[in-house]
Amino acid sequence: MKNLSFAIFLFILSTSTGCFTHSNKSTNVVKIERNNLVSRENEDIIRENDAEMRTEQEPGYGKQWFEKHKNEQGIIPQGLPEKWYAHDLQRFQTAQPEGVSPIATVENLATTTQQGGRTRALLVDKRDANIMCAGNISGGLWRTTDGGQSWKALNDAASNLSVSCIAQNPLRPTEIYYGTGESRPAYAQLTGAGVFKSTDGGLTFNKLIATEGNSDMRFCNYMAHSLTDSNTLYVGTSSGVYITTNAGATFTKIASLIGSNNGIISHQNGKTLATVQGVTTNSGIFLAQTGSTNFVKQTNPLFPTASVSRILIANCKAFPNVVYALFCNSSFTLEANLGLFKSSDFGITWNKMSDSSNTSARIGTDYSAYCQVLGVHPTDTNKVVIGALFVKKSLDGGVTYQSFSSGHADNHTYENIGTGNDFLMGNDGGIYKTTWDGTIATRNMNNAYTTLHFYAGNYAPSGKLAVGGTQDNGTWQYFNTTANTVFGGDGGYAHVSLQDSLLAYYATQSGNVYRTMGFANNVGGTVTITPTAAVNEGVDFINQYEINYADGKQLFYRTNKGLWRTVDKGTNWEKMNVADITNIQAIGVTAELNPSVYIGGANCFYRADSAATKRVRDTILRDLSASVPPPIRGYAWGTISIHPSVSTTLLVGITTLSPEPLAWRVNNAKSVTPIWTNISGDLPSSVPIYQIQAHPDKPDSILFAATGFGLYFSTNAGITWEKESRVPNVAIFEMKLRKKDRTLWVFTHGRGVWQVQLNNYGSPISAINELLAEINVKIFPNPTANILTIQADTPLSILQVFDVNGREIWLNQPQNTFTLDVSTFVNGIYFIKIYDNKGRFVIRKFIKKA
Repeated sequence: MKNLSFAIFLFILSTSTGCFTHSNKSTNVVKIERNNLVSRENEDIIRENDAEMRTEQEPGYGKQWFEKHKNEQGIIPQGLPEKWYAHDLQRFQTAQPEGVSPIATVENLATTTQQGGRTRALLVDKRDANIMCAGNISGGLWRTTDGGQSWKALNDAASNLSVSCIAQNPLRPTEIYYGTGESRPAYAQLTGAGVFKSTDGGLTFNKLIATEGNSDMRFCNYMAHSLTDSNTLYVGTSSGVYITTNAGATFTKIASLIGSNNGIISHQNGKTLATVQGVTTNSGIFLAQTGSTNFVKQTNPLFPTASVSRILIANCKAFPNVVYALFCNSSFTLEANLGLFKSSDFGITWNKMSDSSNTSARIGTDYSAYCQVLGVHPTDTNKVVIGALFVKKSLDGGVTYQSFSSGHADNHTYENIGTGNDFLMGNDGGIYKTTWDGTIATRNMNNAYTTLHFYAGNYAPSGKLAVGGTQDNGTWQYFNTTANTVFGGDGGYAHVSLQDSLLAYYATQSGNVYRTMGFANNVGGTVTITPTAAVNEGVDFINQYEINYADGKQLFYRTNKGLWRTVDKGTNWEKMNVADITNIQAIGVTAELNPSVYIGGANCFYRADSAATKRVRDTILRDLSASVPPPIRGYAWGTISIHPSVSTTLLVGITTLSPEPLAWRVNNAKSVTPIWTNISGDLPSSVPIYQIQAHPDKPDSILFAATGFGLYFSTNAGITWEKESRVPNVAIFEMKLRKKDRTLWVFTHGRGVWQVQLNNYGSPISAINELLAEINVKIFPNPTANILTIQADTPLSILQVFDVNGREIWLNQPQNTFTLDVSTFVNGIYFIKIYDNKGRFVIRKFIKKA
């Protein structure tokens, strides 16, 4: 038996830094109420209070993410996603036809959630308004064929899951493009991988080779297709605007459009408007005449000339000469709106309609350094939507405004549905549908749009019960087939006591912690247990604290100066170190009533013994920093996991984007000189390792690595690693192991929560022999033109189809006998990977031909 996986996947971690979520130090209660959206009657009051309390703020998690990932030069290297994909593609090309994964089954627990994550791109198909596409900034591209009642991920194994913009060819509507890479103004991040194109109406996509390796194309902000030339597409990036006139075969940078682009409009007469924000002399709105790439800046004494960060433009489809432009600065304040302008001659002359002095409009546009949206009714030139943190609509061309609900805060994109009364909003809560006339309440469109961005999470004592904190969507509980939010704000670390399933802890941004005694019964009510004195030492935006699995009353909490503990469920807290300790980034707690606690980070590695009882005035923190191998001594840490059977052995993941080894085992951790062993093996170079866990039955050989690029496993103690193809190529910030039933809980930043059931190697010999036996699968007829039949002698768990380039083009959960319609596949060679419910898999090749 060969333990090799069909590894072909890639992810981009852009996801994380795009979370310029709100520091909101003074408005926590208001923001929690806002995110829960419990009372629409009070929405205006919530808006006013939240907005009025805001001051100039730092984009919380962006800075934290950057510090955790920057390399030795203090930068985020470009092009890493392409390298990781190439690594997995090479594995795909040498994949073996059969094997046994240490993972039996994989289940996405988020399929029933009615909440999505940050959505920056929407498209309603020009042929059929029931067909829509949505782009999530780390959860990939999604498609619905029933008007948004349900969604399906198009390709979790794509080389890039950061979808930032979408466009459709109006002259050949089966051609759809999407761009990748979310660009934000303050901090670097992992990048996109260019532009992808579909020629079958959005069913499958291929990367445009002409955009590969182009550093500008790693941050695609906006797209627009020509309305007059079927081969012309504009792509706006963070560094300028590109044009292709041959349907993506080649791209040329437009010389006069250098700077960050936030809007492009193509006219039926062939003219084009575009905006850029670059150096002061180059910021503005530019117009090109029919068929020209000579864009000329449109000057107007009313236009703001200073502090311009974004210029959005949108026009009326029925009357395309009517264009609106929204100028904004880079602040998080009420004065972000520098002016809404209207043109009736496609950008030649303009009138100023409103700015931040219009108090009814300004609240809709504060926080524009993070988000911004502008939209126009398809047939009525006087109806316009503006927004950022919240949204407002005007029925008189931007003179006066009225509030309406977009379903969630932090709005990024607007899309008309045909020419009628309905339109879509994409925001940090996913996708919502609303109406211009307000006759129907805003509708949640997130069914099966499983794109929540988890920062962290943990499991309950038994069952399919887990809890985790998400970006801008609060803390979520998963119980069997249901998912619901149990707390608001930006969710953080969350834990459940293994001794009392009613006892759980939640967190929000900036170090706030809460306790509930009604978790398993799903009963509300929390008590704030935030250690105020600890917070005053400085904390991360998403601040780590860990529970003791042996005693759920014990918590250990990091600050910028040390480690704090509580042994009474947060009623009392005390600091554990006398001298300050900086750079704590990871905490590991042994599952003992009086545990050892390990803390680590850049140039920081300490141990506290008898951590529940030893007095603070005693010297309880032992400095182990000198034991850390010099090449990684200054690197950032992901997490510390405790070996499932040896409490003095640790598993440490490193997140600094460096080619040095980033996965480590630490033996003799309770000695004066712990021993570090590199277990990185052949993991992709520079892929961040967020967490490592060991199989409870075979902890010294079978390992699992949660990375910025999906889930890997090793069956030989880290000498070689294989990709788990059933988990998407998404960043996994947290992965917890419930030993008693061999379950991994995988909390992804963009694709929800996954329950990964490990194989049982503690079974009787007969069961082990059954596990090692080959799975018997037949596929026929082969070759086939229309229907391929898959027949197995055992229950199947999942079935994947890949093309010869390792691109997943189909995914399903079949029965023992299953028929696959391949009539729409392009003629050629394909591979089908079939798993049973014990983790055994086979790979079969089939040929599709007419």
